[in-house]
Amino acid sequence: MLYIASSDDNVYALDAGTGALLWSYMTGGPEGASSPAVSNGAVYIGSNYPDNRVYALNASNGTLLWSYVLDAYANT
Repeated sequence: MLYIASSDDNVYALDAGTGALLWSYMTGGPEGASSPAVSNGAVYIGSNYPDNRVYALNASNGTLLWSYVLDAYANT
């Protein structure tokens, strides 16, 4: 599978062999999302302001496993 973050606020999972869409998940960040990371059957992705969340999605079907709100001002 190929996982792609898009500027339309979605994360897409595509079949790497055919390019067919397998699933999509909309994050809450209207300015897009970070590049996805994949580990242990989960896709991890961060969304931009004002959502400021990290999402863990099931890599097989795109269902939400958990999300965590980041403190956007923690390092300022």
